[in-house]
Amino acid sequence: MSGLGCDRTHGRSGSAQIETIRTQSKTAKVSPQMAGAVMKAILEDTPYPMTLINAVERRINAEHDISPDKAAIIKAYYLRATTNAQFKEVLRMDINEESGYLPYVLGRMFSIYEQIQLAAIPGINTTIKDKYFTSASTTPARIFPILGDLAVKHMRKTWKSEGLKVKLDKALGELTGRVGDRYPSRLSLEERGAFQLGYYFENQKRFNKANKNNNEQGENND
Repeated sequence: MSGLGCDRTHGRSGSAQIETIRTQSKTAKVSPQMAGAVMKAILEDTPYPMTLINAVERRINAEHDISPDKAAIIKAYYLRATTNAQFKEVLRMDINEESGYLPYVLGRMFSIYEQIQLAAIPGINTTIKDKYFTSASTTPARIFPILGDLAVKHMRKTWKSEGLKVKLDKALGELTGRVGDRYPSRLSLEERGAFQLGYYFENQKRFNKANKNNNEQGENND
């Protein structure tokens, strides 16, 4: 029987549920009704309550970010709720680079667009994530052409690392090739979950590579 977050123990389900409330608020508390329904689902191995995923969606829309716990909740919820075989293929512990599931690929594309912006404009305070994340995961057909135009402008800038520029351009080209001109006008709640996981895992891949490179440099300096 899987616990909340797939790879988390039942005892940590409460800490994951903290992701459903405003962490900046001193008075906000996890709904006792939702907490009870989540525990019931864990004990009976039944689908998690929709109030759980709705609460996480509200926090993502407000914060424009996906923490490991939020990603864990999304995975846990849809592992029990979805009947979509393509979606099930990306509900795993790490990135599925072979997946052609459109919402998931769009989430990965959004991460690449953000990486391009950060590399082209170092030190930028407000990124496309702050401005476009929610709308991109809801109405891709309206937002992704804008993101594409911005990426073209960012690619024209002078970068510190031409190697990174080539690498991101290649990654974007591969993902764009899977999407073609199939930008959906709107994503359902479930499809938004796939988008969010695609974005999260693409970011994690970048962070993991950065940490690996830092560790290797540290070992070489020893």
